[in-house]
Amino acid sequence: MKKCQKINRNFFDHFRKIKFQKRGQVSMEFITIFGFVFLMTIPLIIVFFDQVGSVKDSISSNHLRNIAIKITDKAETIYYLGEPSKSTIKTFFPDNIEYINFTSRTVIFGYKTSSNTIREMMSVSQVNITGSLSTEPGTHYIEIVSLGDEVSITE
Repeated sequence: MKKCQKINRNFFDHFRKIKFQKRGQVSMEFITIFGFVFLMTIPLIIVFFDQVGSVKDSISSNHLRNIAIKITDKAETIYYLGEPSKSTIKTFFPDNIEYINFTSRTVIFGYKTSSNTIREMMSVSQVNITGSLSTEPGTHYIEIVSLGDEVSITE
């Protein structure tokens, strides 16, 4: 009887070891698959955020171009209407504007891209433009006034 019990005990010990080895194998397979999936998603996340920054820069650039063109077009209209003329433009400034300059006949918007470089968006007018605008993001009411030989742009 003792010999039979010893054989059974050895058999069950061996069965327990196999059972624990299978559990360990499943755990290692799970960790391997999870690690592989994780390594595959990292480049996708990087590409996604890069594309989001690029699209945001493109939208901001187009928006600032439209604002600059709107200001120069309205300035030319007011200039040719004469001295008492004035008009107001309602527009929205994005949050990445660094500076706004009016130099003789140009409107220049300096803005920061997602890669922290500063680029310029400009529009050239046929009339002299002077003035200043704040760079605060949000809605702005821009007043364009004819001063005879030039056009003044203020808020």
